[in-house]
Amino acid sequence: MPKVFINTFGYTETFALAPAVKLGISVGDRVVLLLPRDMVDERAKNAVENLKRYLNALTSGGVSVECFEVQVKDFAEAVSSIRALLAREASKGEVYVNLSGGMRALVLEAYAAAMLALAEGVSLKFTEVELEGSAGSVEVAPISAAIGLSGAARAALLALRRANRELSASELAKASGLSKSSISRALTELKLAGLVEVSRRG
Repeated sequence: MPKVFINTFGYTETFALAPAVKLGISVGDRVVLLLPRDMVDERAKNAVENLKRYLNALTSGGVSVECFEVQVKDFAEAVSSIRALLAREASKGEVYVNLSGGMRALVLEAYAAAMLALAEGVSLKFTEVELEGSAGSVEVAPISAAIGLSGAARAALLALRRANRELSASELAKASGLSKSSISRALTELKLAGLVEVSRRG
């Protein structure tokens, strides 16, 4: 299965190149660079071209490099678009998310998107995050918004995310495989945690 390296990207190619080399990039793999929309300057453009040159030399031109622009000034939109990208790419290959480069807002948005994607069952892995000044790296551990929730609440939340629309309690019970009484308790728990809005109809 081909590898897809999704990178937050800034002014240097080093942070995108290092994990690709470490994890063995090869012909047929792809690199996707997350860049802030309407904020890419000459330094970033030069870094993209340098990365392409290095990867072409390593793989004889067998790796594609694509840029994916993100509206970083709109957090919800950025997270949503990156989450959708991660889901699409996971259906095509083994996804590695690299958060070592780029703007802090972009890194935070990409991490939030990855956490949502993982909660929805999207398969992805994080590369180590390089520390500034060649001070080493840190392993990224996924966390879940569902920490501390009951199993029923996590199942209901996952069913809601998969449906990607409003569901009635009956629809949610069917989608999650839980009883109506379990869904009622799960919705109360999720509402108290601020993860869902519940409204009564009819």
